[in-house]
Amino acid sequence: MPSAPPDDPDDPDDAQSDDDTRRSRSPDNPDSRLEHAWSLLRRRPRLTAVPAVASLLSVTSLARALDAGPGGGVTFPLPSGLPTVWTYASLPNTTGPAATETFGLGGVAAVLFGAAVAGVLEAGLLGTFDSLADGLSAPGDAPHGKSLFRRSVARHGLPVVAAQLLRAGVVLAVLPVVLVAPTAAVIVFPIVFVVSYALYGLPFVIVVEARGFRSALDRTLQLAGSGGNYPRFAITHVLAGAAVSLPVSSLIRGGVTGVTVAVALTAPVGAFVAAYGVLVFRDTAETVS
Repeated sequence: MPSAPPDDPDDPDDAQSDDDTRRSRSPDNPDSRLEHAWSLLRRRPRLTAVPAVASLLSVTSLARALDAGPGGGVTFPLPSGLPTVWTYASLPNTTGPAATETFGLGGVAAVLFGAAVAGVLEAGLLGTFDSLADGLSAPGDAPHGKSLFRRSVARHGLPVVAAQLLRAGVVLAVLPVVLVAPTAAVIVFPIVFVVSYALYGLPFVIVVEARGFRSALDRTLQLAGSGGNYPRFAITHVLAGAAVSLPVSSLIRGGVTGVTVAVALTAPVGAFVAAYGVLVFRDTAETVS
């Protein structure tokens, strides 16, 4: 499992970022969040490995990409606490025997297991950025012998895994319907998009506001329907993600080399989006409080 390296109190990047943390930021100023998110990522560049590892652990998506022929596509992705190459890739549809295998008992178990692993990585990634945004950087800020990443997994892992399993369950519930009756996609996909929109912020709320799963779910649904930063972040990411999706969707159809390049290019994007999302939800929490 990827983990952040032990924190160095003499790291000049940490000192600079502490200044960034103390800098006054307006909740309605996206430019200040962009700068701050970049400073957080500069402090822990190794965290870009987390989206890369999560991308390679998604065996089903990886197999679909490697089996696909030349082509491309576009997708309009909602934000995620752990964006991977598959967040921005338009994969070919799975039909026939491949679909049957994917949604058999073994396939469902693999999807749920993958969601659980992704939840652990997501908790560590978001929790580390949240701790860095609080100015925690020295070894004394975390229990002895534990990095911020491992501490974040221990603190937020279970509810974030539950959030991942909930979202995976939504997909597993509707995809068989579409496979049996493809025309149902006209109704099902808009419903899935709305549900996904309502749930995308759940891991962020769990970590930023230190809530349990049930409390965070209620809070997330409230934010999703109240306007402000929640829909703004979603709309911005959908549009920017579509632009990223165009080249990525072509690259992942280029065999092992294409997938490798796509993973390498999207890993820092995913880590940056996670850091930016943490700041969005921190600003939202501060505004409400």
